[in-house]
Amino acid sequence: MQASFGGEVKFIGIAIDAEEPVREFADSFSMNYPVLLGDIEAIELSRRLGNRYEGLPFTVVAAPGGDVVLRHTGGIHRDKLEPILRGLTKAG
Repeated sequence: MQASFGGEVKFIGIAIDAEEPVREFADSFSMNYPVLLGDIEAIELSRRLGNRYEGLPFTVVAAPGGDVVLRHTGGIHRDKLEPILRGLTKAG
């Protein structure tokens, strides 16, 4: 998704773990977007964004201006995410 939309969409991962396991995970999956290290405040942010059960992964898509257009707990497939992103970009 980063390769397809990276010019118009900002992808950011937030991991809640120690630095080395996060680095190893990101390297093993060739993650091509920034991954930040979070702590208890990241969990609270996730909760405020709608993750009431604190499930991971948790995906949030916000439109320009900050309106949240998607909240999704668990893995998310490209066929669900791509149409939403297209609707937010010039390509949409």
